[in-house]
Amino acid sequence: MCMQTGLETTSQRSTTIIPRLDACNSSYVLRPVKERSCMGMYNCVYGTCFTQAKMIVCQRDIGVAPGQLCEHKCCKDCGAHGRCYYNVTQKEERCNCDANYTGSMCEIYNPPGTMRSLLRNSF
Repeated sequence: MCMQTGLETTSQRSTTIIPRLDACNSSYVLRPVKERSCMGMYNCVYGTCFTQAKMIVCQRDIGVAPGQLCEHKCCKDCGAHGRCYYNVTQKEERCNCDANYTGSMCEIYNPPGTMRSLLRNSF
């Protein structure tokens, strides 16, 4: 499970705060295997691995789409009203816009009740 959290547990005995890195930055490098591996069985790609309540969790770095092992970067700018997600089937980054927003960067507001909004929600 790939999550966005604030703390990472690096062992069952201690909690360590490790800053999230920006995977979209050109200077980003993969973290050391020690930070990405849990019990030698799971390797997070763009993030760190920790155990929480007997679950193995990958904490994703900034610019990483949710996924089982934090395996896809998602650097598309979706503006203030959207979030980037990675479409595994089409192997591309896309925007998931907030309610009543549309456009390639979720920049177009369609107030509820307008014809454009009604047409968009009728399919």
